[in-house]
Amino acid sequence: MYFTATKSKFLIALLCITSIIYCKDSIEFKKAKPQKKEIESGSQNKIQQLEKAIEKKKKEISALEEELKNLKKQIKPKAIAATDVFYDLGSGTGKVTVHALLYDPKDPQKAKDILADYYKDIRGEIPDPEREMITRKKGSPVYGEILPDSFQQILEDKDLNIKPFKKVVGIELSPTRHHHAVTIQSKLKENNQIPCEKVFELKNENITEADMNDADVIFTCSTCFPDVLMEELVEKLSKLKDGLLILSLKELPEPEKFGFTKLKELKLPMTWSSGSPVHIYRLNKSNKKKIKTQETKTEEKSEE
Repeated sequence: MYFTATKSKFLIALLCITSIIYCKDSIEFKKAKPQKKEIESGSQNKIQQLEKAIEKKKKEISALEEELKNLKKQIKPKAIAATDVFYDLGSGTGKVTVHALLYDPKDPQKAKDILADYYKDIRGEIPDPEREMITRKKGSPVYGEILPDSFQQILEDKDLNIKPFKKVVGIELSPTRHHHAVTIQSKLKENNQIPCEKVFELKNENITEADMNDADVIFTCSTCFPDVLMEELVEKLSKLKDGLLILSLKELPEPEKFGFTKLKELKLPMTWSSGSPVHIYRLNKSNKKKIKTQETKTEEKSEE
């Protein structure tokens, strides 16, 4: 009996202890549940605060970027000094001349956009009497143009080191084409698009008679020039400034004889071709003298 009673008391005590432990765990669980909610709620608030802070920083950065952009607009980049004088022989409607005038290495697209706008309705066709007159004067009435991208490639060629032009001159024999060029010149003046520090001249003259003594760079779309004109032209050009750069679509006849050294040949798209040669020469008068001396010695030997 004693054992049974003791056993019963033990079971009752065990049951009580188990109940107490269960109740304690239940209380702690109930306490923990609200704490978990509080932690989640706190995390959510923290996330919202961080998101607001990030959004605020983004707005501040955006405002700073806008301020920086406005400041950069106020500071004009230092322009590259315009030093060279450019001539376009047989300049037609003046397209290349205008390109040379407006070309800016810091914003090369600007000149091309103006050309596309101003020349969209201008063509190079001329009446028959003008064609006959040009032919009589040993020229060629055939018309074609170097494309703006091609001309720009020449201007940007690092080997040639062409500076922006302080003066550009277009010389054209056809009165009709010259008139088109003058019309564009007037338009540029009206819209204040001719840089005030630059000179822009257009001449209705024969290239074999025109004065071009101050030229540093000469371009000529000479593909269809007759040989007799090229012979007169190379002799005339050889008397100009030492260091003169010639850009010709037709090879100069006997260039070495006249002191010209061929620097390179480029193949560039034109209005009539996807790849036509551009022959580039530099005038070195000392070479011309050497050749003359050699020729004199040869003549003296032959006489002996």
